[in-house]
Amino acid sequence: MKKVALVIHSLDVLFAPEGVKGGANILNLALLSALANHPMVELTLITLVGQNRQVAGVAHYFYFDKSIYTDKAYVLDQISAFLAENLHDSVLFSDVIAPFGQVLLQSHSIAHRRAMEPWWIRPLTSIFSKKRHQAQLAAMGDVANRQFFTVSQVIKEDYVRHFGLDANRVHVAYPGVSMPESSEPAPSPQSIEHTAKPFTFGMVNTSSLNKGGWLFLLSLAWLKFSGQRFSVVMVHPKIAKDLFTKGLIIALGLQSSITILPFQKEMATFYAEIDALVLPSLNEAFGLVVTEAMSHGVIPIVSSTAGAAELIQQGETGFVFERRGVPIGQLFKVFQTVLGLGYDELSSVKLQARKFAASFGWQQFTETIIQQL
Repeated sequence: MKKVALVIHSLDVLFAPEGVKGGANILNLALLSALANHPMVELTLITLVGQNRQVAGVAHYFYFDKSIYTDKAYVLDQISAFLAENLHDSVLFSDVIAPFGQVLLQSHSIAHRRAMEPWWIRPLTSIFSKKRHQAQLAAMGDVANRQFFTVSQVIKEDYVRHFGLDANRVHVAYPGVSMPESSEPAPSPQSIEHTAKPFTFGMVNTSSLNKGGWLFLLSLAWLKFSGQRFSVVMVHPKIAKDLFTKGLIIALGLQSSITILPFQKEMATFYAEIDALVLPSLNEAFGLVVTEAMSHGVIPIVSSTAGAAELIQQGETGFVFERRGVPIGQLFKVFQTVLGLGYDELSSVKLQARKFAASFGWQQFTETIIQQL
C-alpha cells in the first residue's frame, strides 16, 4: 500500500453544478477518482478550502486557505508543514510547480510559447512573463530522483529542452477517455455534393488566438470561395465578449454557415451534430476534446503542434495538418481531402477513430503515474 498525497488547486471546480470546464480539470477529476479507488493507494487530498466535499476513497484531507496561483509561497509553506508531520511515500502536484514532490505537467512553458509565437509578439510575452515562475521551472530538476509526468511527448520535449530535465525521469502519460453509451458513430453523408445535410465541421473555441479560431475561420472562407458545401457548429462560451471572432465571421461572410453554441455541460449533443472536430491550436498540451470526439465516432482534424496529434494515424483514425509555416493553406488542403472522401471512406475513418478511443482508457494513464510514485 502506497501513501500518496495529491495536490490540486481546487476541488470545487471539479464538482461545479454547471459541469467541469477545461481539459485540466477533467484530467484532475479522472486522476483523483483513479487514485482514490486504487486498491494499492491510501490517498490524501491537498486542496484549496471550499465546500466540505467528501470524495469516495479519499482517506485524508488537508486544506490550504489561499489560492496557490496568487500566493504560492504561503501555500507551499502550509503544505510542507503538513507533510513534515504526516509522512507519505509520494507527493504528486498536478499542474502546480513546486520545489519538491513529483509533478504532472499539463501545459506548455512560457519559453515554449515564446518560441512558437511570431517575432513581433515575443517582446510582449517577455514583458508579461513571470520571471519568478521561470526560475522555479529551471530549478525543478535539481532534486535527485524526482519524477515528472507529461500529457504528451511535445510537453516532455518542451521541459527537457528549455529546463534541462533528465528525459529518463520524464514519463509521458496520455490522458484517457470515457466511452459514451452509444456504440455506433453518426452516419456519414452519402454524397457531400447532393445530400440535404452538408458535411459539418465542429470546433470548441475558448481563445481565437491561441486555440486557432482565426485560422479555422479563414480556412473555412477559402473553402466557401472554392464552392464547397459545408456547415459549422462552434462551441464558444465567451462569444458575447469576443468581438474579434464575431467581426471575422461577418467579414468572411460565414454567418449563414455557422451555428454558435454556449458552454455545453454535456457534449454528446454537440458531437452528434458534427462529422469532424477541428483542433487548430498553436499551443495545446494534449486536447482532450479530440479523443472525446473520437469516442463518438467523429473524425479529428488536429494541428501538428497539439499533443493529441501524436495519437492520430493519418487518414485512418483522423488527419493532422502542419501548423507551422502557412497553416491556412495546410488546413484548407485537409478540408478538401475530407470533403473529397466517399461514404465508405468517411464511415471507415469514423469507425476506426471510435475503435482507437475505445482502446485508450483512463486506466493506462493512471497506471503510468502510479508505477513511478
